[in-house]
Amino acid sequence: MRNYKKYTEEEIVYCMECKEVRKRLTSSHLLKCCGLTLEEYKLKYPAAKTTNDRLIERMSGKNNPCYNEYKEYNNPGAEGEKVQCMLCEKWYIRIDVGHIQKMHNIGPREYSIKFPNVKLISGKYLEHDKERIKRLPKGAEHWTYGKFRSAEEKEKISKSLQEFYKNNTEHSRRHSEVMKAKYENGFLEPWNKGKMGVYSEEHNKHHSEVMKAKFEDGLQPWNKGLIGEANPLYGTSRPSEVVAKIRLSHIERRNKLTGQIVPGYNSDACKFFDFLNFHLGWQGFYAENGGEFYIEELGYWVDYYEKNINLIVEWYEEHHYRGGKVRDKDVRRREDIINKLGCAFIEIREKDKVSYPELAISIINQLIL
Repeated sequence: MRNYKKYTEEEIVYCMECKEVRKRLTSSHLLKCCGLTLEEYKLKYPAAKTTNDRLIERMSGKNNPCYNEYKEYNNPGAEGEKVQCMLCEKWYIRIDVGHIQKMHNIGPREYSIKFPNVKLISGKYLEHDKERIKRLPKGAEHWTYGKFRSAEEKEKISKSLQEFYKNNTEHSRRHSEVMKAKYENGFLEPWNKGKMGVYSEEHNKHHSEVMKAKFEDGLQPWNKGLIGEANPLYGTSRPSEVVAKIRLSHIERRNKLTGQIVPGYNSDACKFFDFLNFHLGWQGFYAENGGEFYIEELGYWVDYYEKNINLIVEWYEEHHYRGGKVRDKDVRRREDIINKLGCAFIEIREKDKVSYPELAISIINQLIL
């Protein structure tokens, strides 16, 4: 709960039902705490205030240069001063939820989907809002500075959110449709798209010092101690389709930032692959002969690929093994590649390698079998 001792009488109101002090009485507080709707509360306490005097004064327009322009609905004003409602064609400093729902009986998400390229807030109002935000308390002056939520508070918030999304299954989907429409029409772009070094060295240094101080004061990483079976994700794995999508997205991002990705390779393996091509007459691709073959649909590079006989040979170092067996990650990778190419897939363990002729004979025997 906030500490309201530093506020004046003009900046607070009293809940007549639960005697709690607040800046204003909201519908959610009255319903959850007192079991009353806002209308029922006003009927029960007709003389009681629900909003403090300072907030009423600010909302009345005395300190808001944009307020008086609300009344001039048919005047678009200068460029950037107002935005137009596409349903009633009137001009406002902003198109808020109240106007859309009360005047046109349509939700804000439906409005954004129907008119994805239309601005909802004027430039002048944004400037006013920025100035207001600058005046808000920051750092040590803010009432939440140095405070952390208790485990009970976190549990309460978590349950509240779970209940909300359980009862509003369409919320995330509809929100996604609104944002998708804005991105597709070019109306909205990520603020840092195509930008590098958007934060100054001073900002990064300050942020590092702030986080260091927080950890010294008791802030713990969210996953501290969540090792092995203690981790809620232990024993679970993403579907192969999801993993492939993440991998391809990462490769695309790396290519844009640094150019073509060149995966690392084993020079000893290349010598053996060179032996295969020379003595067996194959035309396989590997790192030092045309580059490793890239499977675009999966985002995988393979050590050796002979297209004519549809053969893949993988040279595995020891980090590919756990307990003497190939890692589950590499097993899934092998299965994905075989399902995609329908190829023969042969693994060579570097630790157990013998002479090149013996390895070549072993590969041929596996192909025959």
